[in-house]
Amino acid sequence: MKKNDFEELKDRLKSGSSLKIGVIDNNLMDFLVRINNETDILHLFDDYDIILIPKWVEVEINDGQTRIDCLDYIATKKDVYIIDEKNYSDLANYKDFELMLLFQASSSCMGKIMGEIRRLIATEEDKEELDYENFIDELYDNILKEKNVEPGKRAKRKNAGELSICVLCCLLMYYYEGIESITVFTFDQDCYKYIKNTKESLYQKDNIAGIINKFKHKESCSVTFKSNDWILKQLYALDEPKGIQIINRVRTNSRYIKYTLKKSDGSIEENTKLIDTTEFIEFIKSKDIHLIF
Repeated sequence: MKKNDFEELKDRLKSGSSLKIGVIDNNLMDFLVRINNETDILHLFDDYDIILIPKWVEVEINDGQTRIDCLDYIATKKDVYIIDEKNYSDLANYKDFELMLLFQASSSCMGKIMGEIRRLIATEEDKEELDYENFIDELYDNILKEKNVEPGKRAKRKNAGELSICVLCCLLMYYYEGIESITVFTFDQDCYKYIKNTKESLYQKDNIAGIINKFKHKESCSVTFKSNDWILKQLYALDEPKGIQIINRVRTNSRYIKYTLKKSDGSIEENTKLIDTTEFIEFIKSKDIHLIF
C-alpha cells in the first residue's frame, strides 16, 4: 500500500529490528515499467521490509502515468512510504543543525549548489531556534528550481531527487539502529557518486565546508545499490534463458558498468568499463566478477 502516514513510518523505524529498506529513484521507474512488460517485478522487492520514496522523487515519478501505475503496482505487495523532506527534521529527532550538515555534505559534488547551501546554513548557524522549514523552502523552491520553465510545464529542481535520497539515506544510517541495510534502486551515476562521496566525507573529515563534522565517529549501517544492470543480472540468475531474452530486448545500448574482478593471484581489480549487450551477457556469467553499479 502507498502511504503518507509519517507517524506510522517513524514508529516502524524506531521499533524495527534488522530492517531492510529499499529506496527507489525516479530514473529507475521507466526501466521497471519495461521489465514489468517482460516479467513480474514484484519479486525484486521481496527482500525489503519497507520501500521509501522522498516527496520530490514522487513528484518526478508523477510526471508519467506509466510510472505512477508501476509504483502503485509495487505498493500492492509492499508498504511504500512517501516522505516529505520537511519531515526529515522529525526523523533527525529535531537536531536541525546536524540535518543541515547532512545537506551540506550531500551537496559536496554539486558545485554552486553546495555554496548556496553553506550560505543558507550560515544564516541559521547563530540562531537560537533554527528555521528548518524555511531552509527547505529556500533550497527546493529557489536554489534547486530551474529558472526558465516552458509554459504549461512543471518547474523542475536540478538534483533535487538525488539530494533528497542522499540525505534520507544518511538519516537512516545514523539515527536508526534497527536498520540492517539500505538499498537504493537507481541507475543515476550522480546519485551513486553523491552517496558514496558523502559517506566517505562524513567518515573521514573533521569538518564539512568549515562546519564541525558531528558524524565522524558515529556507527552507521550499509548503503548499497541496485542499478538496471544489477536487476538484469538478478533476472539472469533466476532464469538464465528467460533472463538472456529480457536482456536482449531491454538493454539496447552500451553502458558503463562498475565492477570488481578477482584475479588469478586472488587480488581484486576494481574497474569501470563501457560494454555492449553481448559482452554484458558474457560478463554476468563469470563467477569471478562482482557488479557494483
